[in-house]
Amino acid sequence: MPQLSYQKELNLRQHPQTSEELPLSKHQNLQRSATNLILTQVVPTTLADTDMHARNVEGTIHRVSVTKNKEGLQLKYRQYNLWGADHQKTITMAEWSESAVPLPRPPKAELENPISNSTLNSHPHLFDVKTPINIPLFQTLLSNHPNCPFVNSVLSGLCEGFWPWANTLSPDLLHTHAQEPNSQYEEVHHSFFHAQLQCELECSHYSPSFGDQLLPGMYSMPIYAVPKPGSTDLQLVNNHSAGSHSLNSMINHNLVTGHSLDNLHQLGHMLLDLHELMPSLDLVMWKSNIAEAYRMCPLHPLWQIKQAVCVDREYYIDCANCFGSSTSFTIFVAVNSLIA
Repeated sequence: MPQLSYQKELNLRQHPQTSEELPLSKHQNLQRSATNLILTQVVPTTLADTDMHARNVEGTIHRVSVTKNKEGLQLKYRQYNLWGADHQKTITMAEWSESAVPLPRPPKAELENPISNSTLNSHPHLFDVKTPINIPLFQTLLSNHPNCPFVNSVLSGLCEGFWPWANTLSPDLLHTHAQEPNSQYEEVHHSFFHAQLQCELECSHYSPSFGDQLLPGMYSMPIYAVPKPGSTDLQLVNNHSAGSHSLNSMINHNLVTGHSLDNLHQLGHMLLDLHELMPSLDLVMWKSNIAEAYRMCPLHPLWQIKQAVCVDREYYIDCANCFGSSTSFTIFVAVNSLIA
């Protein structure tokens, strides 16, 4: 990994509008009257790597989508990654955690649900709360965090399972329900489901099979195999919004929206601030990924009972946070804000 010099590689103040990389002005007169402007720029394609200068990455651009609003031309999919020198800073996840509201625990009515509790007590081996995070060490590292209630709520979630802001006791909901998929699986999908099942079992995300019938209090939502973006490889999707008795319909969506991960905006401001303090400092930057990021967050057994998964007429309990739930991102953001 090459060292990056602030003065040569990261002097963003010299190019606050990225005008050298993306000269749009010559196209504006062509489509000035349009409300939504689409600019297509075809250029030779090269592969970007860690040794490539930022100015050379423009060779990888195929097309740029631009919209026009009261602020002028805007990149449609910029995702907060373009800003000017006069833009205000946005808070980071770590800063957000200092004033975040504590995560919820299951309400009293859920804890006293006789149907769910009967199944949990008679089949305890199906419901497991497990995480790869070293909770005692995590707690020690967070001992000086200013927002103790929020920290304690996250630690409780890691120890006892997270609760997804849900109400499962609405009179309009069924006690037990299996939602059928709206399409037939092909053979390639069955093969993928079997391979994915083995991975989930090895990671202890899935429980052992408990047969071809749901137990009282259980829900099962359909799963699908869809291609990953830009690839023919498949990925597992849990459709928690399927049907009129979906899991996502039980969740208060007003409490689980509006969160975001840190982005290049925060990174850029951090680099500029550091450059002002130490202008001659060279940095080494790297990117690290969290494997199975969402899945490291366990769910409370009273919600695990709603996450039965069917593979070839055999049911398994999904014990972990999964893609498809409207709360999966919010739960991960809460944990990651304390890691950040």
